Amino acid sequence: MVIRLALGAALLAATAVRASSVTDEISVSGTQSTPQNPRAGSLSDLVTASVDVGESWTANASARITFESPTPAPSGASFPDRGGTVTDFSGGADWDATDNWTFGLTVDLSPQGTIGSDARLSVQGRPTDVLLEATTSIGSLELLAGYDTAGSSEVEWLFTGAVSLSRIDTNQRVAAARYADDGSSASLSDLRARCVPLRSGCRTLVPAIDGFSGVLRSARLSAGALATVLSDTDVGVNLDYYAYLDDPADAGVFTIATAGRFGAGAPIAPLRFLLRPEVTHRFGAFSVKGWAQVGRYVAEAGQGTAALGAKAQYRFSRSFRMWVSASGQRDEDPSGAVSRTGVLALGAGYRF
Repeated sequence: MVIRLALGAALLAATAVRASSVTDEISVSGTQSTPQNPRAGSLSDLVTASVDVGESWTANASARITFESPTPAPSGASFPDRGGTVTDFSGGADWDATDNWTFGLTVDLSPQGTIGSDARLSVQGRPTDVLLEATTSIGSLELLAGYDTAGSSEVEWLFTGAVSLSRIDTNQRVAAARYADDGSSASLSDLRARCVPLRSGCRTLVPAIDGFSGVLRSARLSAGALATVLSDTDVGVNLDYYAYLDDPADAGVFTIATAGRFGAGAPIAPLRFLLRPEVTHRFGAFSVKGWAQVGRYVAEAGQGTAALGAKAQYRFSRSFRMWVSASGQRDEDPSGAVSRTGVLALGAGYRF
């Protein structure tokens, strides 16, 4: 499931000259593991297609496959079921109602998949490895709208808004727990007692220790504005706000439940809001884009998140383009533990 962090960019193509296109982007990520974010990294391939249907309709589709890297296993112990493969599919349509207004609908489905990961923490003063397994499926529905001034002045505007409803179904359990110093089995009761305090750094493991099956239903409200200045520079800002029907603090280990379903720079906990300013400048066929991102997680699930990123793109012709992007993300959990993630992506697109 792709988080629509740049809603203005998503509709910009729809309100520009219409044409069918296909893109492919491969990304790799590396993550500094913490008990709340027990991930090592991933390799992902995202393919998208956009096809004109009639004079004012465009059909869109995407497919993503993500290979989660296995986290390091404890010395002297065998945790074979680490890592995993996750798939995600989406489809939708955009309607150019007028020269200024565009409306869209997107349905996203990530079928049930299982991820295994090793979390390292301390139990009774001994380093302990916990094998966590999460089986999850996710579905969402998004309605979006955009208004483009569509003029020829020195400053043109694109305003966007969207409402997204999503549902996460997850089953989580601790499959094994072993002391890292000698590989012997650790007591789940001792593990639970260690993790119950709010600032323990592993409180999100408690539902999985007990055996957890739950649902997290949420709504996201998004708004954005993008200004094109002198035809070569785009300056924009996007804001996402999240509300929950279920208690997000009871979602278990969020990163394992949603691994591979939100892209490489995934949140470590349910979000409350995200703010993302960005700027793009075109130097003929070459363009450079930079962005920053700040946000907050829901209370008791996390503290803050921040990211910086850049993208460079070159158009070899009117039909073919390639790009490379890099980003870094910093997340802080309720205990103050910091997780850092780096992402590098390479992509290409062809327009018919």
